[in-house]
Amino acid sequence: MMRDRDFMLAVRRMAHHATSCPVTVPDVVRAVLRQPAPSYYVGMPYAWRRLRHYRRTGHIPYRGRGAGRRWVEIFSRVDAMRQRHGITDAEALSRVLAHGCASSFFIEPSSGVRLYHRLRYNSRKTKTEL
Repeated sequence: MMRDRDFMLAVRRMAHHATSCPVTVPDVVRAVLRQPAPSYYVGMPYAWRRLRHYRRTGHIPYRGRGAGRRWVEIFSRVDAMRQRHGITDAEALSRVLAHGCASSFFIEPSSGVRLYHRLRYNSRKTKTEL
């Protein structure tokens, strides 16, 4: 829910500040997906299980897609922080997740457009029900 809220806020800001005259939803979504995201939107228990699985097998699921890119970034940041500060995996992971600043939302452009339309539809539906 936090990711969806942050994504919609970023889309609205981008659409509001767009300088070219007709701006399409896919164009705005692509521009938003190139910007950094405030967080990784992953809980510590799930990220810890993923990190342990990665340490055991060396396998990153969905490697070429958005989710895979997110895990590659998180794991590389954990490794760098662990080596730099001499801390455990758990402590490095908690710091990475707490201080966030992900390089993107890790959403594919087509999924971002669908997410935008779904969130718009749901917000209109709840407003009419009130």
